[in-house]
Amino acid sequence: MEKDFRLNIVTLGKTGVGKSSLLNYLFGTKFETGIGRPVTPADLIETDADINGHAVRVYDSWGIEADKLTEWNNLLKDKAEEHGAAKNPEEWFHAVVYCILAGGSRIEDCDANIISNFVNQGYKVTVAITKADQISEDDERNFKKAIFETIGKEKINVVSVCVGAKTRSGETKPFGRDELIDSILSSWVETVKNRISTATIERLYGHLDTFKSELNDLVDNYDISGRREGNDELAKLLETKIQAKMQELKTETVNEEAKDLLKRCYDIGYNLQSSFGEISLSKIHSPFKNFDSENNKNIGWWYTGYALTLGVMPLINSYAPKFIENQKDRIKGVIEQSICNCKNLLEKELLPMIQTEIEKLLEAKKN
Repeated sequence: MEKDFRLNIVTLGKTGVGKSSLLNYLFGTKFETGIGRPVTPADLIETDADINGHAVRVYDSWGIEADKLTEWNNLLKDKAEEHGAAKNPEEWFHAVVYCILAGGSRIEDCDANIISNFVNQGYKVTVAITKADQISEDDERNFKKAIFETIGKEKINVVSVCVGAKTRSGETKPFGRDELIDSILSSWVETVKNRISTATIERLYGHLDTFKSELNDLVDNYDISGRREGNDELAKLLETKIQAKMQELKTETVNEEAKDLLKRCYDIGYNLQSSFGEISLSKIHSPFKNFDSENNKNIGWWYTGYALTLGVMPLINSYAPKFIENQKDRIKGVIEQSICNCKNLLEKELLPMIQTEIEKLLEAKKN
């Protein structure tokens, strides 16, 4: 594990659920309570802490309020992007803890929506039922069942927690801390399984964006002509380059990126090491080596679209600056659409394959 690495944990919950008390109980660190905080969700508060001897960084939210839900969602969306799959694993949120006050027979829509948003980003969310000592075991069981049915049992962990408090009948003993810690640490493994494939595709998108800029530069420096034959040469050149780039991404780059991401996760995730043992990175390449050899023909639509764009143009003076600029803009528009379709192809065809192979690899190490 890298010396300076910290496990990034984001904690959320509505105002009054006892989140600050839970964090104090969990980490033994004094977290700021909601009293005196601004009423708008300006940012997440970062606090360095320790969990069983391992450094963590807690990203604590202001108490979520129903009348400011839009602001909250915008804040969380921005923060999720800052720590999204496109970043290196060291920068991800590695665990998400969402606090819900014990009681009731169902999870509220506001809570369910926020949890689902994180689930959809590849996180295994830990739902902490706070003040669980205040409900009966039957009510607790039914509440957990309702949460699982709403979100999906395989997508979340639900842990009942009590931080300890004075009651009329005496002092209540705290419980749930060890289970909550286990859930936080194990969720890192699930995050790896869920996000490696998405992160790989995001990196491939980055390669395509860079490639698009290179193609646009080529067009800018190309001697655009009013003759169909001369422009067809450019169309074929661009088509060939796009086909070659897609083949490179699918047979070489995907392996390089997946291997790098797995190695980073292995280096920083002590829980991943203990759960799966040493990962043999040399075996990552083979699953994708022969991917989609027939799909090169799917790029063929590109030349047709380009030919239609330029081929219907009459012979015009090749020295007309406005015509030349318009032609270059048209070509760049076709390139933009081409790159978009390439991204869609990668997501549709390659993403499920990477997900399957990563799961097989990690499960093999686990067993």
